[in-house]
Amino acid sequence: MVRRRPPDDCGVIGGSTPVVAFGDPRNVRLATIGLNPSKIEFLVGKTSAFLSEEHRRLATLKSLNAHATDELDQRQVEQVVKDCANYFQRNPYKWFKNLDTIIQGAFGTEWSYYNKTVCHLDLVQWATDPVWSGLSKIQKDKLIGDGRVHLDEQLTTEKIKVVIVNGRSVWNELTNLNDFKPGESETGYFSANRTRYTRVRGERSGVHFFGWTCNIPTQHGTMDQQLWTDLSDWLQKVAAPHLVSND
Repeated sequence: MVRRRPPDDCGVIGGSTPVVAFGDPRNVRLATIGLNPSKIEFLVGKTSAFLSEEHRRLATLKSLNAHATDELDQRQVEQVVKDCANYFQRNPYKWFKNLDTIIQGAFGTEWSYYNKTVCHLDLVQWATDPVWSGLSKIQKDKLIGDGRVHLDEQLTTEKIKVVIVNGRSVWNELTNLNDFKPGESETGYFSANRTRYTRVRGERSGVHFFGWTCNIPTQHGTMDQQLWTDLSDWLQKVAAPHLVSND
């Protein structure tokens, strides 16, 4: 996953490295999944400047003293993986806090990104500028095609048993994986105007997927707390049993 070139002409941030995971997928049973890493993981705000070494979150070609990802030696590859595994102990982006709140509400305070019991995966392992919504369909398809084989490997070989899916776009792409079996769905509501969203579930090769069609970290307002509580209660009911079972 690390020693490869990014797809051409897809907005991948030059000098960045593929984010194999946020946290260490080799040591967890619970993961969340999104579209692709934010450019904020590498860049300062809305600029094109890289974070300083003091504030760096993940490995860059500069931090590795390297010229290209497909030229990395074994030591450099191991450093990329190490920086990903230790992401939440270094300088994690605040994007993950809301999802962590839902996770702890559902499974207990011992489950968290910040104590290495949960990791985050992405359909695409490259951060882009422009962000995902600014990419063309051709670019998105190339990035998803590039990332799918690596995501499939992770879901097949790691010990992950439950994956929490954040957002409709992510869910739609997961249903395209071979042998993915969508399960029943149900309608939920949030915010003062009773905006509707869907809670979804599925299964593939012993991995159980549970998610929702709204993107939690982008939801704002006083009603969010009730939405988070509702989702935690739902996950506790439908997902928690799979974390303790041997299926």
